[in-house]
Amino acid sequence: MNFILTDAAGNNSSAFTTAISQASDPIDANSPVVTSVTVPANMTYGTGQNLDFTVIFNSNVNVTGTPVLNITIGTTARQATYQSGTGSSALVFRYTVQAGDFDNDGIAVNSLVDGGGSIADLAGNTANLTLNSVGVTTGVLVDSGNPTVTSIVRQTPTNAVTNANFLVYRVTFSEEVRNVNVGGADFEVSNTTASIIVASVSTTAYDVTISGGDLTNLDATVTLSFRSTQDITDVSGNALINVTPTGTNESAYIVDNTAPTVVSFTRKTPATQLTNADAITFLATFSEDVQNVDLGDFEASGPTGASITVTPLTASTYDVQISGGDMAIINGTIGLNLRATASITDEAGKVLTVAEPGTDETYTLDNSSPGTVSFTRGNPTDAITSADQVTFRVIYDSQVANVDAADFEVTGTT
Repeated sequence: MNFILTDAAGNNSSAFTTAISQASDPIDANSPVVTSVTVPANMTYGTGQNLDFTVIFNSNVNVTGTPVLNITIGTTARQATYQSGTGSSALVFRYTVQAGDFDNDGIAVNSLVDGGGSIADLAGNTANLTLNSVGVTTGVLVDSGNPTVTSIVRQTPTNAVTNANFLVYRVTFSEEVRNVNVGGADFEVSNTTASIIVASVSTTAYDVTISGGDLTNLDATVTLSFRSTQDITDVSGNALINVTPTGTNESAYIVDNTAPTVVSFTRKTPATQLTNADAITFLATFSEDVQNVDLGDFEASGPTGASITVTPLTASTYDVQISGGDMAIINGTIGLNLRATASITDEAGKVLTVAEPGTDETYTLDNSSPGTVSFTRGNPTDAITSADQVTFRVIYDSQVANVDAADFEVTGTT
């Protein structure tokens, strides 16, 4: 190549020739370009997990400032920030998933910007930041939401009160979860020494079975709860934090292995023991809530042909009325008894123990009119007297009431 040098005054030098080698004296006027973008692996990313992208140029580049890679998660614009790679052809950008991020059909990679700095090759040519050959992101999903407990329901048995030796709860989560320990280490139960076994029903539902231990003879409320050490997560690694069900919460069984008893038969109507009422009512009180209580469970002692009516007041108290038959004419003691065939049970199905209650009141029915047994001199006792006042003693054959002066009259004096 021939060169002519000129000084400041415009004088030209003699022409000369020199050799320039492109290998040893390169001339570069081309801007580097992006040849491809490597995207994160296909999976669902949860809170705190990183989405790493690699932007590859056709030549080595130097980075100043903090370039960013614009991406979209769901409908939200996010930025993956520059991490490393200056001096090479591969620049690494990272976005860390935060709470609230969600994308179930794949994130989008949008554009590369220099963020106020620069990306240039070693000759200083500014890079063309247009993205080419971006990897497919339809399988790059984001779920930053924590799983929740949708419900805890009594599966077997379904009744809250039971004497069953196996208790099965169904625990349902809001999404597919991982790390549910089949040995029951994620759960605990109160008031029993029973063991826990967990079986998967689906990816979101698990049956938790309580059995053995002291369940056979237990009388207590058994409640299922999560251990503080449980490490259940969703498929994205988001931890189960709130363990209170958002829906149905049937976390307790009332285990009842003691048969009910009748505590008392007490007079209710009338309240007095002595009566001539044609209908009397006893209050029957049981040791716990019972069911299947009807007139066939009781019998009356004393009257003949009387009928029985049962009226529930609460699940453990009942009015039992005895009426009719020879109640209008009978004299004697009227009582209430349980029949030997009584079919009363508690809510757990335990059959009532038929026995006399601790308090067993009766009525004394008196339908006879009272008679006068005697009038005797009280004071003075002598038949002949000059006293200005005399007292007679009247004796009846039964207890009487409403006795006053209007019931008597005297003869021989005004």
